[in-house]
Amino acid sequence: MPKCVFDKLTGKYLGGSRYDDPSYDPATQVVIVLADFPDPSAIWDGATGVRSMTEQERSSIAAVQLDAEATKFVDGISAGDRLIFKVLFDHESRVRILENKASITPDQYKSSLVALYKTL
Repeated sequence: MPKCVFDKLTGKYLGGSRYDDPSYDPATQVVIVLADFPDPSAIWDGATGVRSMTEQERSSIAAVQLDAEATKFVDGISAGDRLIFKVLFDHESRVRILENKASITPDQYKSSLVALYKTL
């Protein structure tokens, strides 16, 4: 009987082992012993046990993952890229003044870059 690891927050199946105790973080993950390995898209809901994911849950998890990936990409830029960010932010600020638009903060500009990344 396999020992399966699930994420406590999303319920997403993360893997498991039939022979060894799987490594997991008890603060964020839970281990459940099942009769067989679940489908990779299965989730643990804490109440009724392990079940198939609904389409809404799939899209919700995908949106959270995309948001985290985009934020990590924008936050993880190198020193040279930070310089480019500052130059482009300065350019955006000057254009907005010329177009009589409201000014934006660096955080608002960063949020627009995250939104742009999500469209790629």
